[in-house]
Formats: sequence, C-alpha cells, structure tokens
Amino acid sequence: MTGQGNGDGGNKSKPGESLFAIWAALGFVIGASLAVKYVYSMGYATDDDLPWWPQGIIMLSLFFGPMFLLGWIAEQLSKEVLSGNSTWATYWTTMVGITVPALTIAGITTFEDVLDLFNNL
Repeated sequence: MTGQGNGDGGNKSKPGESLFAIWAALGFVIGASLAVKYVYSMGYATDDDLPWWPQGIIMLSLFFGPMFLLGWIAEQLSKEVLSGNSTWATYWTTMVGITVPALTIAGITTFEDVLDLFNNL
C-alpha cells in the first residue's frame, strides 16, 4: 500500500488533482456566457419555437457542457503528467491553448465582458 501514510489515512492528494477546479471555473464562465446569450436570442425567436424540453436540454448543455468538458480534459492531461508521459509545461500550454479560443468563441475577450455578462442578468 504505497502512497498512504503521513497520518492522513491515505487521503493524501497528488499534485495536480486540484487543478480540475481551475478549469471547471473557467468552463462555468464560458457556459454561463453561452447560456445567457441563448436566452437573449430566444427573445428574438419566431412563433414556431421549439417545445420547452429541447430548449431545456440545449440550456443545460450550453451551461454545464464547457465546465465538464474542460474539467475532463484537465483531468486526462494531469493523469498523463502524473504517469510521466508528459510534462507540466505541456499540460499548461495545452489547457491554455484550449481555453483561450473557447473563451473567445463564447464572446469573452476581457474581464469586463464577464462583468457585463453578469451585470446584465
């Protein structure tokens, strides 16, 4: 039973396991931006709207999808680093290389965009 000890009952976390929260938070910002933009666009929809349940599925997917997707990618990359197949430099470069374009596609290019998004709710 290696990896257990230090009097913590084997709950010692490995370095990099807590990085999920960083990317999930950024995914939350991306998802919130997409969901709010979807709600705004529904105000301009015509009378032949979708029923409520597909709209709910779309909203939930837009809101939670980026959060779980970025978290999952971060988790997979950190497993590669912890197993020795990759480096932390590659991890950070890859995650930033994925997150920055995702933020840009969601319409978030500055911190003011995030503030405007939540101020307009």
